[in-house]
Amino acid sequence: TVMREELQLVLMNAVLEYGPSRVKIHRGAGVRGAVANSDGALKLELSDGRVTQDAFDLVIGADGVRSTVRTKLLGFEEQANYSGICVYFGITPPLSAREREAAVANDDGIVQQWFGDGGFVLQYAAGGGQQLFAFAFRSDEPLPRRDRAEKADPE
Repeated sequence: TVMREELQLVLMNAVLEYGPSRVKIHRGAGVRGAVANSDGALKLELSDGRVTQDAFDLVIGADGVRSTVRTKLLGFEEQANYSGICVYFGITPPLSAREREAAVANDDGIVQQWFGDGGFVLQYAAGGGQQLFAFAFRSDEPLPRRDRAEKADPE
C-alpha cells in the first residue's frame, strides 16, 4: 500500500530529479477537458479557465471512478455499476519514532481478516507503523457519497 502523501513525495522527487524547468505541474485546478492531437501531445482545459498548449508525455488523472481525464481521452464515459458491496477504509494515526521502531520490529507482514455474516474486516501494516483497516459489507442500496473524508476525533 502506498499512502497518498508518500506517492506525492515520490512523484515530486522524480520531478525535481528530472529537472523542474522541464516539467510543468498545474496545481489547484481540475481538468475540464483533454484532447490528444495527432503527435500525441495533450492539450488540457483546466477548471480555472487556463488552457495548456504544452506537450505532455504523462498526465496523471487521479480524479476517481468518474474520471474526466479518462472520459475526454477515450471519447466515452465508462459507467460505474453498483456491485452491492460497500467498503470503508481507515488508517491509524502516524506513530512516534519510538512507537514506529517497536511496530516495525513486530511487523511480520501478516494480513488479518475477520469474517462475519455479510461482511468482513481486513487489517494490515501500511508503513511507518500505521495500520490500514478495510470494512466491507453488502448493502442493497448505495450509501450516501462523501466528497471528502471525514476525520475521526481521536478522543
